[in-house]
Amino acid sequence: MTRANLTPTMTLCTRRPIFKNIDPWCITYMLNPGGSAMSGSTNSSMHSSLHDEEHVKQIKDYEVLVVDELGRINDEYLNLWNGIPSRPQPRKLLIQVDFRKKLLEKLQSAYLPTLRQHITALSEALIGQFNVQQDPVLKLKLVLEVLPELDATLGKIKYSVAHINPGLNDYEVNNDKDFDKLKQFFCCRLALRIYPITGLVCKLLNTSWRFIEESGHNFGDEPQKRTVLLTLTAACSHSIDTGIEYITNKSELNLIQDVWHQNMASIDEVLERFLEFGYQMTTQLHEERHSVGDEVALRPETQPEDRDEHDSFKTSQLEDQLISPAAESMIALMKLSRLFLAHLSKVLTDQEKFSMVSDLTSRELEHFRRATNMFTQIINDLLDTLLSDTDDNHDEDILKAKKLIHMLICVPKVILACVVHVFVPVVPKADQPSPKTYFKAWFYHWNTLFRLAARNLLEGIGITVI
Repeated sequence: MTRANLTPTMTLCTRRPIFKNIDPWCITYMLNPGGSAMSGSTNSSMHSSLHDEEHVKQIKDYEVLVVDELGRINDEYLNLWNGIPSRPQPRKLLIQVDFRKKLLEKLQSAYLPTLRQHITALSEALIGQFNVQQDPVLKLKLVLEVLPELDATLGKIKYSVAHINPGLNDYEVNNDKDFDKLKQFFCCRLALRIYPITGLVCKLLNTSWRFIEESGHNFGDEPQKRTVLLTLTAACSHSIDTGIEYITNKSELNLIQDVWHQNMASIDEVLERFLEFGYQMTTQLHEERHSVGDEVALRPETQPEDRDEHDSFKTSQLEDQLISPAAESMIALMKLSRLFLAHLSKVLTDQEKFSMVSDLTSRELEHFRRATNMFTQIINDLLDTLLSDTDDNHDEDILKAKKLIHMLICVPKVILACVVHVFVPVVPKADQPSPKTYFKAWFYHWNTLFRLAARNLLEGIGITVI
């Protein structure tokens, strides 16, 4: 080997120590220019991908937490009347007036208004427009902050209602005449207004968790689901306002007036059912008329005048089945019954003419309610009996109808006795008769027409009236 051949190799070896103080990254860069940027980008992408996966998992975990909490609260308050520990016996609870009064005041001024605020906050957290929309975890955390407060308020409402309303039968309570809005008659109806409130709240919770399970936390982006939740939120708020209004302004007179209006509405429904039956019978009548005409037309041996006489006879029979004194009398009875209740509602709520006795017990109020309800109950039973199409029990139906009609005749006098007991006339001005005189005169005239309609109905169904 010559020197010339060795020199390059030796020279290269002598230059290697020059690299000993250079950063290895520089060596990599010199050996692979541009390679460092590619590697950095890859690491960054991997880090971002891992972060996204963790964030998605975190969102899913929070969605599960929200769904579980929504379901738990729904299960807890779906039946508001269940699961009250250490509740006193109803009779003992009834006489704890001061304790129940404080609960009633809190329910009106604090618990129900707070419930409305929580419902609004929950709805806003679920579907409202937030700056934190870019981070769903913050949104779900906000929902989880609202739910415990909602839970606590519902718990207070549940406890309050369970102690405000002892749960006794109104007709069995005759010692609460001085309890004002803590009478069993009032508190029972208060509970019946609170139960729908919590029912709507639970429906909102149930719907929310179902939507989250179906579409995730951002279900509010779907117009249909957003509308459903907003509608439920509005319904909850309206129901809460109704409950507050009941506690604040509802009087015993209002409760009796509600009974009258409910019975008028029920009579309207019964009358509509009877008229619907009449419409169906009319349709059937027209069909049978055509059937009679076709039947007669197919008999060429019959003389024209004979066909007309036969057709007229069968048509008359069909018309008699519908257009009868019994049907007219039944309609008259229903309309007169409704007129009586409407007159009671108009006259007895006129505070310039009548005032309601204030020291009535729940038993007395319930007796008045039951007497009024007899109208609807008897009329409904009577219509069912008259429209019965069971030929085998025809005689039994007639006897049952007779009994119901006689009971119906007695109802107005029972209600009149209640009116005299519950309402007292305001002292009239000088030289003017008592409002009670006008009322009794009107009742006498009305009752004459009512009994006449009942008599005609009895005769119309084939019962001889002596």
